Amino acid sequence: NNNNNSNNNNNNNNNKQQQQQPPQQVCIANTHLYSNKDFPDVKLWQTWQLLQELETFVLSRGTNLPLMISGDFNSTPDTAVYDLLSRQAVHPGHPDVNIHNNNTNTNHHHNNYHQHHSHHHPHSHHHSDDNNNTNNSNNASSNNTQNNTNSTTTSSSTNILPDPMSITHSFQLGSVYNTVMGEEPKATNFTVAFKGVLDYMWYSMQNLRPLSSAPIPDESVLTKYGEALPSTQYSSDHIMLISDMQIMGGSRPPA
Repeated sequence: NNNNNSNNNNNNNNNKQQQQQPPQQVCIANTHLYSNKDFPDVKLWQTWQLLQELETFVLSRGTNLPLMISGDFNSTPDTAVYDLLSRQAVHPGHPDVNIHNNNTNTNHHHNNYHQHHSHHHPHSHHHSDDNNNTNNSNNASSNNTQNNTNSTTTSSSTNILPDPMSITHSFQLGSVYNTVMGEEPKATNFTVAFKGVLDYMWYSMQNLRPLSSAPIPDESVLTKYGEALPSTQYSSDHIMLISDMQIMGGSRPPA
């Protein structure tokens, strides 16, 4: 009888402890960056600001809070936006941070960048539909376009970026599809004018693990009901990204 009572007490205590534990929390951020291909610096600034805000948010709730950042980044894998998210920093010679400068020092950095990033393509093609994102762009992009209504990406344009060496963040992020598939998809945006990767799901590598990702349909499937998206089968010109994520142990934030 004493043993039974002891076991019952232990079970009751365990149940109380489980009930008292806070629910598992995950921070999920979604974004839709400025689409104009002539302003990659604006997209980089938007991404950097988002990461800074998320750092403040996550750190205020414990450093082990799992984080996912997803959305339409309007940036291909060869851009500074992708570099910042995946590498925590941007190479000072990346073309996206030097579009307003034409001096010798910049050309030197530019050459160094291509020597170290020969697999990248500096002239990326971005989503051509600007109307979807104009209302969603933040104050930085709005101010930038107002100040440069008739300008192009020349040295006379406003430079909104700080020193590239200061554009950093502390998250260790992985791309879900790159992790699961070994590479980014061939396309997440499939239109007549553009076919390529603009959408990503990023996760904090220390406390999240992608278990699977939904495959991107073949081009033959995407074009079955039209030459591109959207179509009667696909309501968006962007392909849905889906993943099963596992929350790793020890990631529960303090109560």
